[in-house]
Amino acid sequence: MSKEVIRLNQMGYRPQDRKIATFRCDGEYLIIDSKTMETVYKGTASKIFLNDKNSGEDVYVFDFSDFTQEGSYRLEVAHLCRSAIFTISKHPYRDVNRGMLKALYYQRCGMELTPEYAGVFAHKICHHDRALDLQTHTFREVSGGWHDAGDYGRYVNAGINAVAMLDMAYELTPHSLNISFDVPNDSANLPDVLNEIKYEMDFFLKLTNPDGGVNHKVTTWSFGGAVMPENDVGELVICECSMEATATFTAGALMTARVFEPFDPQYAQTLREAAFKAFDWVEKHPDYPGFKNPKNLFTGEYGDTDLRDEVLWATVAMYRETGNDEYAQRAIRIIEANPTLDLVNLTCCCVGGFSAYEVFSMENPNQQLYDLYKAAFIKRCDEFISIASQEGFGVPLEYKDYTWGSNVTLLYRAVALILGYKYFGNKTYEEVALRSLGYIFGENPTGFSYVTGFGAFPYNYPHHRPSDSDGVEQAIPGLVSGGPNVFKNDTFLEKFLAPDTPPAKCFIDDAASYSGNEITVYWNTAAVFLAAWFDD
Repeated sequence: MSKEVIRLNQMGYRPQDRKIATFRCDGEYLIIDSKTMETVYKGTASKIFLNDKNSGEDVYVFDFSDFTQEGSYRLEVAHLCRSAIFTISKHPYRDVNRGMLKALYYQRCGMELTPEYAGVFAHKICHHDRALDLQTHTFREVSGGWHDAGDYGRYVNAGINAVAMLDMAYELTPHSLNISFDVPNDSANLPDVLNEIKYEMDFFLKLTNPDGGVNHKVTTWSFGGAVMPENDVGELVICECSMEATATFTAGALMTARVFEPFDPQYAQTLREAAFKAFDWVEKHPDYPGFKNPKNLFTGEYGDTDLRDEVLWATVAMYRETGNDEYAQRAIRIIEANPTLDLVNLTCCCVGGFSAYEVFSMENPNQQLYDLYKAAFIKRCDEFISIASQEGFGVPLEYKDYTWGSNVTLLYRAVALILGYKYFGNKTYEEVALRSLGYIFGENPTGFSYVTGFGAFPYNYPHHRPSDSDGVEQAIPGLVSGGPNVFKNDTFLEKFLAPDTPPAKCFIDDAASYSGNEITVYWNTAAVFLAAWFDD
């Protein structure tokens, strides 16, 4: 099977970009025009990784960057094996990005997804009953937002991460994201991507409280079974306000307000006012503990034991919004008092990289604050480049990184590398980020495209309740998989993977593998960021 021998970016390549494929055998590699069947390019391995430690393979790297002719092609080796068709074109990531964006629409909660927009994936309205507020013991209307992942929970810090990634992408690559992806949009001038952001932010606004605090999440008491969302009818509960939710809401709302200002100034002001109240809550609760599930609640916790990075992001966001240097001084004090604080990561529970972006992208930032972030970013990006240079598939992942959500670890590192390239000019950062996106799109040891419905060999059985229960063989398209997990944190992987399976192959395309094959909205948006960057 060609995906077992030849691995490539199944979405294709731009003419000007570096183009890499990997083979499991040595030889003369040919590029075959898929229409004329003529050989248009020949080459050999530029690098060889014998017994590559994360794939367990001999990896032969074929660099055909100097072949720039647009068209559709196959790779061939030794007249024995041909790859699937791939393209060289100006916009190879446009369609998959539309798909990954529309996947957010498929995650919408509290509304009917109609056949007009959802096709065979349509379903009835879900989770629209009033929810019990565990803090006030009253019932509130909190419909809307996105289902976070394979379950039907809605979590603020996870959702804000997804929104902030889209905001950041829109600020950097608006041309790539001013595209239609066939979703309901009643606004005359709001791009589809901002309309989708607004659907999530409107839900978050419902979770703000008079004192500024933001409730942590809305879920049922426990995870439901593999049922369609309208059949997940357990009692909805609203958890107490948390620092994780309130601090990240502060920052995310201010970033979103900035993006919305040219389109809807009134909505932007609503977000700013809510963010200022939320930051007032943050300041009044300096020792607030990390969130823990209350008794008898058994859904995803999304708590954090270290809240310094969330408070830092909120503080820097206030600096960016107001220009008041006192906030910059506070941020400097937080960083200098905590030398191990991660200023680069972009996960939902480690958000230092978002605060770095706020500083890098503003005009005339406080120089001391800028220098602190710059030093941290360059150091970490250089580490990523060093790791990637030793890996057969050229990505910044080590053995220990192939854990639950390894694909998003890679995606976040690739986003950080793009920011490093954007603001500090190291072209190698961008090249490794592109190779990382290619890994997600099929140039990886499994040969799968880790995006449902896209690529020659897409995975198709995510741990995702709608895809598992809608009676449609094809998964909902555009969903990014969590990817290989060497620690096998579910019984399915533990049972069916051999103990010595190499880390990058610890993946099974099956809905039962929640620790290897679940999806989340914030994994999708990281991939959207990268696809938009390389489509600009």
